[in-house]
Amino acid sequence: DRLALVQQGTKLYMCDLPKLTAEAFYQACLRRFGDHDRITLKPPAPVRTLVRAVLDTKDAGWTEEDGGKDEIADYVTNLLCNDKGEMLSQYFGLGFQEG
Repeated sequence: DRLALVQQGTKLYMCDLPKLTAEAFYQACLRRFGDHDRITLKPPAPVRTLVRAVLDTKDAGWTEEDGGKDEIADYVTNLLCNDKGEMLSQYFGLGFQEG
């Protein structure tokens, strides 16, 4: 059930269907990567405020050993808005503004 014969011209190939399917989907995903519309939030979501709010939740698992919540919020905001901002915009259509 895993193998199939595929003919191209005068050649006959034996294919492993699960591997062939996985590779076909992988190639389709690569072709479509980054090919999507940009969504703009108006007004823009306040990144720092949202990061700080997440750190205040129990699920975040924050402890004092991790550092101050404000310092972490500043670091993540800088990471998203400045350090990785161009890459996130280009590949994923995500744009961030500090605030």
